[in-house]
Amino acid sequence: RISKEQRILERDIDRNLAIELRQIDMGQKVGQADISQRLVIGLADEDRKISMELKMKQTDLATKEHLEATALKNVADVNAVTALRVGEAEREKEIAIIGAEREAKPMERLAEAILAQAKAKAEGQMKMIEAKNVTEQRILVQQAILQLIETAPQIVERMMKPVEKIESIRILNMGDQASPGLGKSSMGKLATNLMDTGAVMPMVKEFLKFADINADDLAKKASEYLSGLIKVEKQK
Repeated sequence: RISKEQRILERDIDRNLAIELRQIDMGQKVGQADISQRLVIGLADEDRKISMELKMKQTDLATKEHLEATALKNVADVNAVTALRVGEAEREKEIAIIGAEREAKPMERLAEAILAQAKAKAEGQMKMIEAKNVTEQRILVQQAILQLIETAPQIVERMMKPVEKIESIRILNMGDQASPGLGKSSMGKLATNLMDTGAVMPMVKEFLKFADINADDLAKKASEYLSGLIKVEKQK
């Protein structure tokens, strides 16, 4: 009887052990399945995250490349527009310079002509002024000489004061020895010689030369005056 009960107990134990083993096995399988599922889900999440990050990086890279390409394109466009505007400005500048030169050349020629005319006019006026000044100076000197001639009798009379003390005058007429006495030419030479002895004659000669007055005419008038003086003295 003990053996029977022992066998029954052993069967129960074996049955319970089998049940527990099955349960443990089922639990392990369920746990492994859960772990596998979680691992798959985790790996899928990681893959998804990695994929998303890669996509984001690719998107960022594409965006960056797009922005860089856009920036380069904008720079190229700006450079092209700048070059175009600079070229247009240079052409406009050249056109303006050519136009200004075309307009300036006639003005320059006109200015040169006006300047030459003004210079010629100024030179002409200067020459006229110089000639007028010289003429006025000559006129003034001529007037002074004429006044001197008008007052010549008084001047000659004063100059002849020393001659009054001379008792006799010997005149050697080398040009005309056969002519006796004193002629007009002799009197002219006498007047000239007498006037040459005066201290005032160098200045008078310069005046005569500057005023274009013939010294012979002046000497002639002086000789006529001296002839008159000599006649008066003889009558006395």
